[in-house]
Amino acid sequence: MSSSPPTPPRKAPSNETEWRFKPLSAPTEWIESYRPGGLHPIHLGDTLCGGRFKVVRKLGYGSSSTVWLAQDTHHNQLGQTGTRSGRRATSYGSVVAIKVMIADAPADSKESEMYKLISDTPADDQAKDHVLSLLDQCDHEGPNGTHRCMVFEPMGPSVGMLMDSEDGEGVQLAQAKSILKDTLLGLHCLHSCRIAHGDLNQGNLLTTLRPSHDQNPQALGQKPTPDNISDPVTRKDGKPDRWAPRYLCLDRPLTELVDANGAFRTKLTDLGAAFFFDDHPADPATPLGLRAPEHILHGPVDHSIDIWAFGCLVYEIFTGFQLFAISDFGSTETENNDSHLLEMTDVLGPLPPALYEKWDRRHRYFGPGGEAIRTGVGPDEPSKYPMAFIAPLEERFGEAKPEEMGKEETAQVLALIRRILQYDPALRPSTAELLEDEWFKNIGSGEGEESASSRSENDAAALDSTSVDSGVVSS
Repeated sequence: MSSSPPTPPRKAPSNETEWRFKPLSAPTEWIESYRPGGLHPIHLGDTLCGGRFKVVRKLGYGSSSTVWLAQDTHHNQLGQTGTRSGRRATSYGSVVAIKVMIADAPADSKESEMYKLISDTPADDQAKDHVLSLLDQCDHEGPNGTHRCMVFEPMGPSVGMLMDSEDGEGVQLAQAKSILKDTLLGLHCLHSCRIAHGDLNQGNLLTTLRPSHDQNPQALGQKPTPDNISDPVTRKDGKPDRWAPRYLCLDRPLTELVDANGAFRTKLTDLGAAFFFDDHPADPATPLGLRAPEHILHGPVDHSIDIWAFGCLVYEIFTGFQLFAISDFGSTETENNDSHLLEMTDVLGPLPPALYEKWDRRHRYFGPGGEAIRTGVGPDEPSKYPMAFIAPLEERFGEAKPEEMGKEETAQVLALIRRILQYDPALRPSTAELLEDEWFKNIGSGEGEESASSRSENDAAALDSTSVDSGVVSS
């Protein structure tokens, strides 16, 4: 009988020689994340928080959490869950989504505080309905420490997943407009509470479920079959491991419960990187391609970085392409930053003098008169390739926009993107000002289109009139 292995270190291994486990080929979270202070090992059928929540399905994972569909065993026949938000909880029956954080999650995280503030603030109900609701939270003890479990209303897959669907169709024009209006409403709710999201991207926009489905927790469950789980988790030394699960579950978002070809609403989620207006982070968690110029140049940031990211999303959701396609694969931070600023210059125009002067390596790419002398961000020796430029915004959008978008609307959308993507943060419009933009005000007012507010009311009425079970996905 082999002896028990020593307790693994809390620090993640820095190279393959430090790995405890044999590599897994399944598309799951990193198995080495299961260590003291890390992820909690979960199997299908496990219970969390004193047996209250029974895990039935893996929905997703992120850098510091896994997300599961679970049955709330405290839910009774009257549809009462005993959670903080009775109306929202009863709308979805006994099924909830649980985000299980790593044990070493920052002790000063304000995520729970922010969700409570949003819930308690008498904000615009229509806007509040576009931010994911925290129903409850609890702590769960495991071999890797104490894990905060955040209980949410169930939702469908992210907008990013719909955009990357296998059929390559993305979303329809009317759906794209609805997604953007819903996202703006959710962002307006946050900003009204003086909260900046800090990580606005397609993966943090979740879709609502059909309000009329009649599934139950058992029917929604994920079975531990080979197509749903990884190969067995095996240590290199062959010893048993109590800090990791026996297998990892593949993500199974509730795509089948979303009417991808019809009307759905979108909600903003994941406040893990959010910050209060008066407590700005030095380095926000915004994805590389969605960073505002002041972020790239290590200047002070505020909530207007959300507005910049939203402007980029307008382009992304209509075209299916990133406005600034920045990848950190094989590049240094300096090269990434230079590449990003060069793309901004090509797409939007020259940086204003105040920003340009903060770019330490500007003279590497531009001459004394501002003329381009180099476009490659690689080694310092002269490039053997000719200079390459990216087409300006109007040309790129015109080539990639939906075919059914007319000339007049194309001009409106381009003017909107230009209005949002101001280099000077002080010149960017607020969420309230954007909601008053004529183009946003007209979304849902056309013949045959259902407005966001009417969809919100209709969905709520349908959900309140039946006891149904549902699902969610989050990253």
